[in-house]
Amino acid sequence: MLFWIIILFAAEVLSQGSPRRNLLEACSNDAECPQDSKCTIRGCDGSICLCRGNKIPNLNYTKCVSFAEIGENCTGSGVCRPVSSRCDHVMGACACQNGYSPSSSNNRVVYCKQKPLLSTSTSFSLLNEQCDDLRLKCSPENHLQCVKGVCVCSSGYINASMEIINAYPFNVVQCVPVNFSIGIKIERTNVLAQ
Repeated sequence: MLFWIIILFAAEVLSQGSPRRNLLEACSNDAECPQDSKCTIRGCDGSICLCRGNKIPNLNYTKCVSFAEIGENCTGSGVCRPVSSRCDHVMGACACQNGYSPSSSNNRVVYCKQKPLLSTSTSFSLLNEQCDDLRLKCSPENHLQCVKGVCVCSSGYINASMEIINAYPFNVVQCVPVNFSIGIKIERTNVLAQ
């Protein structure tokens, strides 16, 4: 009798497959990841569960969800992509949180950036935005430099692809090391924040 109980228990454990991981957690194969995600190498993070296609993790990292960009309708999902954004249910569209404004750059993704506290304060510009190195400085944490009055990727960095931007859903990722690619492990010397 004990033998059959052990066999049934083992069969139950095997039928459950690999233990589930949350999104952005370490994994060893796709079966460990939630639906609509895959186990993929993300730079120096190693293999983690990343959403497929044009989806991002929900707030508790348990499933991949569709999202809206700044100005797009968010009444269905209620999920807005950019950091410091929210679904404005009065307007029915994604908007920047109080104290933030949409980036004015000509990019694929509109980010919300913090407004300067005073009109005389230094403001940080994002990719393709105007700069002057005095009061309008390029955001250093985004690996940007001011060239001829416009923020561009610093030497050794290139514009991030949509695949890379989607792999870092809760960060402002604009420029990445030239050797960075999703699916290829890189050394920790050129780290992107998680």
